[in-house]
Amino acid sequence: MFFAKVSNVVYPCNVFVVSEYLSKIMKRIILLSTIIIATLISANGQRTYSDFLHEQDIFKKSEIALYLSNEYLRNDLDSLKILSVGLLLEAADNKNKFARAVGYASLGSYQIRTGEIESGIHHLNQSKKHFELKRDYTLLSFTANEIGNAYVMMGKYDLAIDFYLESLKYGKNAKDETEAFNAKMGLGRAYYASGDTALGIMTILQYKNKSVALYKYEAAANAYAFLGQIEMDRENLPRLLQKVGYKTGFVGKSHIINHDLL
Repeated sequence: MFFAKVSNVVYPCNVFVVSEYLSKIMKRIILLSTIIIATLISANGQRTYSDFLHEQDIFKKSEIALYLSNEYLRNDLDSLKILSVGLLLEAADNKNKFARAVGYASLGSYQIRTGEIESGIHHLNQSKKHFELKRDYTLLSFTANEIGNAYVMMGKYDLAIDFYLESLKYGKNAKDETEAFNAKMGLGRAYYASGDTALGIMTILQYKNKSVALYKYEAAANAYAFLGQIEMDRENLPRLLQKVGYKTGFVGKSHIINHDLL
């Protein structure tokens, strides 16, 4: 049994064999990352699909769609598809590039989660081009992170790493400082999946530390949940953590990571 300690709370986590459960872990962490990103981007209050339908201003409609798409990513992919297509139709009628970019981003996010990964990457890249022209670093960080997620799903970890690093680069220029480290969760699991276990775990611990510093305790717990499901083929996690420079302690058969030491 592996125990992770955040502040004064100890989270017990079952440990699984990597080769059998890795794909499930990746999908779960992508969902957790999506929830965190959604919280960061959609800080404008609650919006409804009725608001989207009745809004006449195409820019405001796009902002509502952006909020709703992040909500639907968490729990309603069918509604995400309907929203995306609806916004793209409105964008075509109004010849509005921002609305089209948001629509493509939403559709791409839907597609990479429903098996149409290559089409999803294409649409995410289309939206990314617009955000690059407008220097919208928050949405650039988001789309690059989503493309990284898509490549993880395809098992193309080198490409995923490139896009996660790009997301971090854009995040440094975003208004919300959380964007500057948000892609580290995906980056860490991509490093880990590609075989660089030490760098992967160290990157995820950096993500955890920054989350705690910004009082994002749920995000920190998610990082521990990932670590708790890792079992090394030849080395256990405590030994590997010590290897990359972290102080660890042992209590009986349980291992405690002390938040104060990390």
